[in-house]
Amino acid sequence: MPNQHHGSQRPEPSGRSLTERLAGALAELSDDEYYVLRGRALARRPTSYANLAGELGVDQNEVADLERRATTCIAGASHGPDRDALADAMNQQNSTVALATLLPQHPVLTETVPRTNLPVWAFLVQTLGLDGAAKRPAPNGAAPKAVPPRATPASTPAKNGGGTGTTRTTAATRTATTRATLPALPRTSAVRPAWTAWFPWLITLGLAGDGRKTSSWDFEPQARGRLRHQVSALTTIITEQLPAAPVGVIFPAIAPSDTMTDLDVPGSHADRFRDKGISTFADLTDRTIAELRFLPHYGAKTLSALVQRMVYRSLQHPAPAGSPQPPSASRLERPLDERVDSTLGYLDERARTILIARRFADPRVRLPELAERFEISNMHAQQIDSRSASLVRSTLMSPSLQAVIDEHLPAPDGTMQIDDLVARVPGLGVTIPAAANQPAWRVLDGLGGLFEVTDGEARRASSNRKRSANPPVPGRRTA
Repeated sequence: MPNQHHGSQRPEPSGRSLTERLAGALAELSDDEYYVLRGRALARRPTSYANLAGELGVDQNEVADLERRATTCIAGASHGPDRDALADAMNQQNSTVALATLLPQHPVLTETVPRTNLPVWAFLVQTLGLDGAAKRPAPNGAAPKAVPPRATPASTPAKNGGGTGTTRTTAATRTATTRATLPALPRTSAVRPAWTAWFPWLITLGLAGDGRKTSSWDFEPQARGRLRHQVSALTTIITEQLPAAPVGVIFPAIAPSDTMTDLDVPGSHADRFRDKGISTFADLTDRTIAELRFLPHYGAKTLSALVQRMVYRSLQHPAPAGSPQPPSASRLERPLDERVDSTLGYLDERARTILIARRFADPRVRLPELAERFEISNMHAQQIDSRSASLVRSTLMSPSLQAVIDEHLPAPDGTMQIDDLVARVPGLGVTIPAAANQPAWRVLDGLGGLFEVTDGEARRASSNRKRSANPPVPGRRTA
């Protein structure tokens, strides 16, 4: 019976309509509870317990517990005469006709439940299993057209039964039976955490609201409740918009003591990490997101895989209590001189020496001299230089750095004195000891791709202009 398995009856809260109580109950669900509710009761094709368990990283019994807690919360919030009348109508032999008669008498049942796009009556029928015959309503909440009464919902004759009397249980009956027989568990959280509880920088980027109960930025409408799409969207934002942010700022929920095994890093990768002195998450917190590509087995194309593991690990930790404290915009991007210094430090000694000698030294060292010093061919030395420059350039570039240069430099055909540009962007004038004591603008000019300086004049680099690896022409200031 639909009204016997939802716990004790309690008085209807005064001053709040049924729709408001249901909206409050949805807000109180944890992320996992709401995710399972969407995948099971609110989906046109319910997701299996096995698939949900795989997506959430738990066993199937835990998925059933999450579903039970969600429906128990909704049942408690919906208690009252409106739900009782709906249950009675659904128990009628012709429930469709009874529902069409009931809705004008209880207009609250036609109101839309927030975040579901379902009228109250359909939401209760699907989540509480009041009756399996009710169909999903039209968007305006009107009652469905009358249909012939169904057979007994408990069981139907099995196909190919051969008169043996064997019966098969319908899917709706199995769902209702499961909800009725599983005992209720105590609730684990009073407020459903928002994504900003784990990733407060979403607020700094202007992608979220206050981050307490609800958030104006939510993946669920686009992702249809699928966790993997939500994690993929977070990973894309981190790798594309926040490459210069420290790992510890992006993932504040991960414990510093978490090992590479906790992050689900493959064992062979973890062994290589250990050789580099990296055994816990604390060893990665000072690196920027882009600098993770210097880790063994990871590069520009595989960086997102490691970031995605960190997103999943964050969600496995309990959401921090209280309102999230969003980091300042300055904390989301380390200073350019610090990033240049650390990035050059990740290169091996030979690659670092060749890169500095070919791109930052004044005067630049010729390829034959470097090839002779390291006992390699000229072509090999040039390949090391090109590969190292590309890696350092891609690590240093960020959307904010590109935006500030585009803001202060005129159109690609125009020029500006480099001294004027440094005056407008003081960070470009900071001296970097690791780069042969050159200012930051000389480093960026030597790497190419952002702007180039000739005879003291700077212009934005053209996308189709490739910088030559040969010695510079006379008059070029960066020679």
